[in-house]
Amino acid sequence: MARKPYKSMDERRAELHATEFPPTAPQLTEVQIWQKKLREDKIARNEALKKRKPKPTRVFKKTPAIMAELCRRVAEGEAVHAICEDYHMPDRTTIYTWAREDEVFADMYRQCFAERGEKFAEETTLLADEAREAPPELTGAYRLAVETRRWVASRLLPKKYGDKVTLAGDAENPLAVQHVAASNELLSKIRGEGN
Repeated sequence: MARKPYKSMDERRAELHATEFPPTAPQLTEVQIWQKKLREDKIARNEALKKRKPKPTRVFKKTPAIMAELCRRVAEGEAVHAICEDYHMPDRTTIYTWAREDEVFADMYRQCFAERGEKFAEETTLLADEAREAPPELTGAYRLAVETRRWVASRLLPKKYGDKVTLAGDAENPLAVQHVAASNELLSKIRGEGN
């Protein structure tokens, strides 16, 4: 049998570097994958914000159509700042100015937030029912969603869904203080003297 010719260290190193090895990157855990995805999403969001043109400042005429659309979308649960991002909708300062200056619009605006509170209160029962069939690892997410909606409903409709118990009198629930004159006989029964 013929012997293979001797290879020098340099030849062996060159041969080793020429061979392609599969990448041996360490396996990422689910948390690391999730964190990486969040970082990538944040970078993409920042890039999109840089490319987005700012909404030009315009003067809006208050029309019934704009007011109705605004109130409908707020009542459905959409955030005011998200509504104001639409090109055909006014910005928040304009909406707040309308609410300060126009009583009719202010009442519509208050009513749409009350409807939003009702919607969130109804969603709590739907989410709680969905949580029963959800896998155990999603229970925390459902609990957070229910508690958030419950909290918002209690702030939007405090008399209906709030936790506060009224102890002090107000216009709707005045305190009534009654003084009862106790007789000596009643006092002695309470003290246990007149058995």
